[in-house]
Amino acid sequence: MHIVYKSKPMPIHIDEYEHNSFEYDKWIISDDYRELKPGYEYRIIVSTKGTIKDYNDLTYDSILASGFVEKLTMLLKYVLGISLNSPYNQIFRKRIRAIDFREIPKGWEANIAEIDTYLMETLPSFARAVPIPTNGNMKTSILDELHIALNNYDSLDEEIKDLIAVHNSAIESDERACYLIMGKLIDMINWLYPLKHRLDRRIKETFPELIPFFGDTTIKDLMGIANSRKETRHYNASPQSPHPALTNQEAELYFQRIDILALDIVRIRLGLPKIAVEDEK
Repeated sequence: MHIVYKSKPMPIHIDEYEHNSFEYDKWIISDDYRELKPGYEYRIIVSTKGTIKDYNDLTYDSILASGFVEKLTMLLKYVLGISLNSPYNQIFRKRIRAIDFREIPKGWEANIAEIDTYLMETLPSFARAVPIPTNGNMKTSILDELHIALNNYDSLDEEIKDLIAVHNSAIESDERACYLIMGKLIDMINWLYPLKHRLDRRIKETFPELIPFFGDTTIKDLMGIANSRKETRHYNASPQSPHPALTNQEAELYFQRIDILALDIVRIRLGLPKIAVEDEK
């Protein structure tokens, strides 16, 4: 027998899917894609190359497998573009969320399904609408890029590994912690790509592929928000002048722009293609 890890199903449509796999160290990494009615499911599957023959093998390989899957989960953010283990599909609004796809916190279980079944049995009749989230569309499987990311991760500079760790911490946290950690993330990016001119041209000159998404927003602008809002700093500008709260639009753009900037930086350092952002105008 082999130890097998399967990611949770991700609602991603793939235009041209062909099942494939590759070997990396002690593991075989593959994927699985299914078109359902309604929706789509895409998973990453990790299995041990070696056979489990006794409890010593089980204990040793399960420890190694868990560590490897944690590393794989971290890198999936930069290959897929979405986080596998974020408590939200994506934070769009600071205070408004029409549909909350929040998962049960790690380490807990709940009887929500049991209560749902009970409530349904108490109704004489009912109609139910189930929202089907669609996180994205891919032309082909991500396995080729995932293989590149795994091969190149160990050779990254320590500063980029730190950036990956902080970025993943932000997208896995709740909203209260998220904005604080994103403030640290943009601070790290500001250090990695220091301002060399009076006008901040870092996005236009270093990351021109992000211009359709950023518009006129600069790294300096994001640093300004990080240093001047109570959610991102948690202290007052002065005893007489408290920091204002993030507006809904600021919260949305602050999170999304720092997120996609970090995503682009890490993809480039991992040897993956730059992000392609379409201009909606």
